[in-house]
Amino acid sequence: MTAEVDFEIRAMCQDANRIAARLRGEQYVKPKAINPMKRQRIAKPAVVPQQRKREVTDVQLQVLDFIRDFLARNDQMPPYWKIAEHFGWGSTDTARDRVLALAQKGFLERNEIDGWRLSRPNVPRETTSEGAL
Repeated sequence: MTAEVDFEIRAMCQDANRIAARLRGEQYVKPKAINPMKRQRIAKPAVVPQQRKREVTDVQLQVLDFIRDFLARNDQMPPYWKIAEHFGWGSTDTARDRVLALAQKGFLERNEIDGWRLSRPNVPRETTSEGAL
């Protein structure tokens, strides 16, 4: 039923455009059909991503502070729902997006079991004369 309604609406719009073109004294040119399955081109951002990556928002800094406090109190990273609850967001996707943004900016990184941890500087591991501990 929705396909029939869409077709009727499209036909009415074409009729209206045809009448408007006739009133303007122009010839009506039927627009090309749009294929919804065809991938649309997206305009490139005005700001270079590397420059944008460095900017940290106030909200992201607040999330990072909350993560650090939670980690200090509980010895583990907070789940997304806990971050969303703390900031009063209605969705855990918002918390996930903030965490991913912090990871892209180098404040967080993945650990061995695919969880999050605070980023560590790349310091070479020192070995003692007895070998690695």
